[in-house]
Amino acid sequence: MLYVGVDLGKQSSQIAVVNEAGEIQSEAKIKNQKEKILKYIKYLDEPAEVVCETGSRSFWLADMMKEKEIPVHVAHAYKVKLIAEARVKTNKVDARVLGQLLRAKFIPEVYVPSPEMRMWKEVVRGRGGLIRMRTQAYNKIHSILDRNGVEYEGKDIRGKGARSWLESVELPEPTRRVLIEYADLVGQLNEHIGDFEKELKERIKQDEEMLRVVGLLSSIPGIGWLSAITFYLELAEIGRFASVKKLWGYVGIVPGVHQTGDMVQRGGRLTKQGNSLLRCLIVEDAWVAIRYDHFYRHLYKRHLIKIGKTRAILPVARALLYAVFRVWSEGKRYEEIFQQQQRVG
Repeated sequence: MLYVGVDLGKQSSQIAVVNEAGEIQSEAKIKNQKEKILKYIKYLDEPAEVVCETGSRSFWLADMMKEKEIPVHVAHAYKVKLIAEARVKTNKVDARVLGQLLRAKFIPEVYVPSPEMRMWKEVVRGRGGLIRMRTQAYNKIHSILDRNGVEYEGKDIRGKGARSWLESVELPEPTRRVLIEYADLVGQLNEHIGDFEKELKERIKQDEEMLRVVGLLSSIPGIGWLSAITFYLELAEIGRFASVKKLWGYVGIVPGVHQTGDMVQRGGRLTKQGNSLLRCLIVEDAWVAIRYDHFYRHLYKRHLIKIGKTRAILPVARALLYAVFRVWSEGKRYEEIFQQQQRVG
C-alpha cells in the first residue's frame, strides 16, 4: 500500500508518495487539473490511499478520488498542525507529513457530506452572505442620515414605504443619489434573499428526511424553519456526535480551559474552534428563545446576575443545542420530550 499526501494549492498541488517502510517513493508538483492528478495516481505501481487537509479544494479532490474508488481522507487542518507542527513549513514538507500521518493511521478526519448536501449548503450560506450585505447597506443609509442631521425611526428605512420616504428626504446632490442607490441595493438584495428562501422551501418538500428533521427542530423555541434547515445541512447526521458535549465542541460554544501544573482554570472565553455559522446562529436563536419561552428566559436571568448580558446568553445557546441533540436523535418533537421532565441547561 502507498500513502499519498496532497498539499492543495490554488493553482497547483504538491504530492508526496510514502511506501510501507515510511520512505518517500516519489514527489511531484501538479496543476490542479482532474486529468493530471488522476493520471499521476494511476501510474503508481501499488494500491494507494490519498489524504489532503481541509480547504477550499479538499472536497473537490475527495469527490474525484471516490469517483475512481480510491480511498480518500480529508484531514482536519488545525488538528494536523497540532500533531505534526514542523519548524520548516513548505508545501513539500506538508505533503510528506500528510503521507506519513496516513501511513501511521494518525489522520484526524473530518466528515465529508454528499455533493448534493454541499450544494444546498451553498444556497444557505449564499443567503447568509446576502443578508450581511443588506445589513452593510442599511448601516450606510443610517450613516448618511445621521451625518446630515435627518431625524428618522427604524421603520422609516426598513418598512414597505422606505424607498418613497428616502426619496422625500431633502439632501444635497450627490449625497441624495448615493442614499437612493443604497436603498435600491437593499431592494435588490431582498429579492435575491426571497428567491433563495423559495428554493429552500421547495427543497424541503422534495426530501422526506429533510422535511421530517426540519419539522422536529422547528418545534424548539427560538428555532425557525430557516435555522432548522441550516442545522440539517451543516450537521447532516446527528448520529456522528456521540454526546451533546461533542456537538457543543463541534459548534465551538464551549469555554476554553487553561491548565498550568495542578491548577486548572475553566470558564474562559469561547474556544472559537468549530462551525462559526452554527455558533452565530444558535446565539441568535437563543436571543429569540428568551423572549418567548419561560424556561430559557429564567435560565438567562439566572446567569445574567453572575456573568453579565453578553456571556449569559451562552448557557441558553448550549441548552438549545441540547434540545437540538435530543429532538433530532430521539425523533420526537420538543414538547414530547420536555413537557413532563425538568429541562437541563
